[in-house]
Amino acid sequence: MRGRLALGWLTAALVVGLAPAGSLAAGPAAAAASGPGATASRAEAGPRLSVPAAALRRAVSCSGKARRGRTPVLLVHGTGTTGKETWRLGWQQSLRAEGRAVCVVDLPRFGTGDVQDNAQYVVHALRHLQGKAGDRDVSVVALSKGMTETLLALRVWPDVARQVDDVVGLAGVMDRGSRAIAAQCAADPCVPALHQVATGSAFLRAVTRHPLPRGISYTAVSTPLDRTVTPQPGANRQRGVRPVSIDAVCPGRAARFGVGHAQVLGDAVARALVRDALARRGPASPARVPRSTCGREHFPGFDEAGFTRLAAVVAARRHATTTREPRVRSWLRR
Repeated sequence: MRGRLALGWLTAALVVGLAPAGSLAAGPAAAAASGPGATASRAEAGPRLSVPAAALRRAVSCSGKARRGRTPVLLVHGTGTTGKETWRLGWQQSLRAEGRAVCVVDLPRFGTGDVQDNAQYVVHALRHLQGKAGDRDVSVVALSKGMTETLLALRVWPDVARQVDDVVGLAGVMDRGSRAIAAQCAADPCVPALHQVATGSAFLRAVTRHPLPRGISYTAVSTPLDRTVTPQPGANRQRGVRPVSIDAVCPGRAARFGVGHAQVLGDAVARALVRDALARRGPASPARVPRSTCGREHFPGFDEAGFTRLAAVVAARRHATTTREPRVRSWLRR
């Protein structure tokens, strides 16, 4: 019970608790993303990156040898935390134990800023991991809004999409956005990124004009008790993506263990679905998850105590908010 309460705190902190420390000027995003563009090791097929190359390099950390073992993985975090905070709770260790090299990207401002800037960090991280992997494919596991940035990176920068095998979202925000976030941002100022993933945003309208690249297996792992990405299950249904609810594996699981939006991070079935997607051809399949997984709340190695500590840290953070979403960039309007 203590662990579930801590997870609930983090859920609130990730969305409702993104309280203002001040106000951003309404309109275009800050110029922090301006400066010389980063260059890839091969000719770019997408727009030039506007985030300074040094910032992009500092945001990526990797472990393991990407040219060996199983498919290497990039981990992309959600809103309100850092990559290191999110994935050191058991994911990095678990994936490394499977024989996978792992890279983690840290989005600036705890992922609260313009998604169009954040996606460039994902692009750079993918290019970095792909360079380490040689001619091997890589995969991506993304939490919450990290799925939005991942899909944007693949849609707009085709060179990185060509070397991606699987993309798995954990309670990810898809093309329909979230009605709950839309209602929140209509009532009170929000951080820029939440305006963008609110249902009906100009950003999402522009994104949906860019089709998902083919040849990649997409899985959207969800829980019916998600009160952040809503409505469920519709919010996670998208053409070309296989939606898989944890309750499709173990009926009644979400209610039994109280698995809401943030709780997916430590959920044993969610972890098993990621393992299945990465290990086999195509997206994850509920039928292949061992029934024995249904009796476990968390996956082996999940740091519940660390999650409790992180919940307190995240809840105390304050972020600059605005009443309007960032402008849609010219490269996304095309």
